[in-house]
Amino acid sequence: MAEHSGVDVTMPITLDQAQKIIAAAVKQAQTMNVKLSVTVVDARGDLIASVRMDGARFITSDISRGKASVSAIFGQPSGTLEAQKDQAPMQSLLLMSQGRLVFRQGAMPITVNG
Repeated sequence: MAEHSGVDVTMPITLDQAQKIIAAAVKQAQTMNVKLSVTVVDARGDLIASVRMDGARFITSDISRGKASVSAIFGQPSGTLEAQKDQAPMQSLLLMSQGRLVFRQGAMPITVNG
């Protein structure tokens, strides 16, 4: 089995699993009275599913995907890399992704059987 920071990359997340994750996140956001977007990506950062809650600002979709991608690519919460975002390797990644990566708190890696 291929391992990437504790994530089994040989078992992709299914759309059904992604929708369940999104539903749970939306439910939690509603209890907190927060309007946001939720995005689920695979271990490479490729989109599986995304939703923008009613009333959430339009930009939250892009921010959500950027945070999810960072978390998936590095296998750790997106906020843990915030202090490193200005270092040359992270800036190179940011340029290669055309600014789509977001090194801010808000995303967690999805682990399977972990």
